[in-house]
Amino acid sequence: MIFCTSVCANYLPKAMVLAESLKKHNPNSEFVVCLVEKTIEEAAEKFEYFDYVVLSKDIGIRDFDNFIFRHTIVEASTAVKGDLFEYLLNNFKDEDKFVYLDPDIMVYSSFSELDSILEKNEIVLTPHTYFPEAGEEFNNGIFLECNHLKRGVYNLGFLGIRRGEESSKFITWWKNRLNLLCYDEVDKGLFVDQKWIDLAPALFNVYILKEPGYNLAYWNLSKRNISIQEGKDYYANDKPLVFVHFSGWDSGFNNTAIATYAPNVNELIHEINKQYNAQLSEMDKYNLSKAKWSYNYFDNGDEIPRGIRIIYRNSEVLQQLYTHPFGQLNGELGEYLEGLYNIKDNNPEADKWSIIDNYINEVCLLDKEWKAKKRIELGILKLILGGVEKKCIIWGASNGGKIMKKVLDVFYEDVKIAGFIDKYKTGEFEGYNIYKPGQLKELSFDYAFIATSPGKADAEKYLKSNGCLPYKDYYSLF
Repeated sequence: MIFCTSVCANYLPKAMVLAESLKKHNPNSEFVVCLVEKTIEEAAEKFEYFDYVVLSKDIGIRDFDNFIFRHTIVEASTAVKGDLFEYLLNNFKDEDKFVYLDPDIMVYSSFSELDSILEKNEIVLTPHTYFPEAGEEFNNGIFLECNHLKRGVYNLGFLGIRRGEESSKFITWWKNRLNLLCYDEVDKGLFVDQKWIDLAPALFNVYILKEPGYNLAYWNLSKRNISIQEGKDYYANDKPLVFVHFSGWDSGFNNTAIATYAPNVNELIHEINKQYNAQLSEMDKYNLSKAKWSYNYFDNGDEIPRGIRIIYRNSEVLQQLYTHPFGQLNGELGEYLEGLYNIKDNNPEADKWSIIDNYINEVCLLDKEWKAKKRIELGILKLILGGVEKKCIIWGASNGGKIMKKVLDVFYEDVKIAGFIDKYKTGEFEGYNIYKPGQLKELSFDYAFIATSPGKADAEKYLKSNGCLPYKDYYSLF
């Protein structure tokens, strides 16, 4: 059985505790570390319990610079997990069973039960809890249930798969979702890799492992009684304790939560915490826990502001135009982008954007998130269109066309409107002639703005057939 984890350098001491404890109780297992860094730490290469260490950039992630730049450190270390499973399936052809464990886990006994379960099932998950919490009023237990609703029913600190058709379909689906949307944006229904798995039991044949010894953590302590049996071994609800998940360790939340859910300091979970702390201290002799994330810096050494990452992840314009963001989005351009992100923080163009926002509210209802995204994208387009007088067409003689014209009037001093294109309308619109798509060749224009949802597909098809490239030659407002 192959076990794996994904870490950045600062979590290597935790991964070392995990690997040593795993090998102690499962000596025939192999352990693979996916390191989300630019280079492999010497301590990781030499650590005797790591069988393989592979860099995230070497596991087959498409457009890696784009991928890694879009993520914060926590998002990145979880976003690689789908690709990691695919890498293992492709590179360990003689193995059929693969298990992911979060680095902040310590193993206490054999995974023999899981081994048997994987003989009959291709995908195995553990829920955060599988007993309803007591009480009808809002209390600590119901707070936990609410948290699971927001962040996921199943804890992705563990995932087991056996090679097969169903697990292959599952990993491909999960990998694709993580490549696209593995963000900590709970307000948008996303919580890194974990929230996606709420869909897995409905989409695939999944075995839900409801064993008290698996994935013991503060969120299920109220339903799991820890004891010592046979003089030395830990048990949970009279079943062998297989692994404990010390989630929230560095922030101190783990200790805070345990104090809440196990207030008696004589309970064994407090002793287990002390033992884990001692193991971590022993493994951190190289002070790796203080390591800086190598992907948190531009090529010139400047730290990447979080706002730049958020702009980049949300902007197809930036991703298309700047394919090496680590070397391109710093300096004056970075400052300009931060200004777009923080448009109200003494930005000289704040008043102009206020005019646009108010105008949009008058013309049609569009949410704040859409306006914020378009503000950034249209601001970036100033870099493309600015400085040289350009003739532009607006495709769509309706509300979208009105908004686009207003944006050009307010922001783009060097842009002249050559007219509107509309498949169904004739005459004039906003003081300019309306042309049919077939008349495009008669018009002289440098750039096209598509400002229609119903006609977007036709517009893009026509422009592409005439050699126009997205963002470089045209932009879709909707």
